[in-house]
Parts: sequence; structure tokens; C-alpha cells
Amino acid sequence: MKKIVLCAALFACAFSAVAKVEIKGDNQQNTTIKNSGIANSAVGMGSESTLNVNSVSGNVKMGGNNKQTTAVENAGIANSSVGMGSKATLNLGTVSGN
Repeated sequence: MKKIVLCAALFACAFSAVAKVEIKGDNQQNTTIKNSGIANSAVGMGSESTLNVNSVSGNVKMGGNNKQTTAVENAGIANSSVGMGSKATLNLGTVSGN
């Protein structure tokens, strides 16, 4: 029973974070990808693949300064979708939303 409650709580938190992001002070994000990589893909008709690296997306409200740094050293970032009508979106160090 405890596992079910924990899963439900994590599920609710994940969706609340996606729904609205509010940063009242200064925001600094640093991401370093070194000697490794990030791969994301979707396969199938109408599939969608979205990869956010060091990004803020959704209903975003910033109350201070925003600084984002992304370093990629001896590494790669790949995002793809395969299939009729499929779509791949890559956001790298971006702030987007309402």
C-alpha cells in the first residue's frame, strides 16, 4: 500500500511541476555532459520525441535573472523520431512557454 501511495504522490508532483514553473529569485542552471551522451527517440506512426536539456518549459514565470550554461565535451546529444508523421523536438538551454 505504501508503494502505491508513493507512486501516486510522485506522479502528482511530476505533473504539477510540468504544469507551472515559478522562479521567484535568480535562476542558474549548469549542465555538463562529458565522455558520455544523451539519446532520446520515438518510433511509430505519429510518434513524438521531445528532449529538454538544461531547459525550462511550460507555464514559466521568472522573477529574477536567468543564466543557463550547457557544456558538451567528447559527448553527443541525439533526438530522433521514425515513422510517418513523427516529430522530434530538441530544446537545449532554452526557456519557453506562456
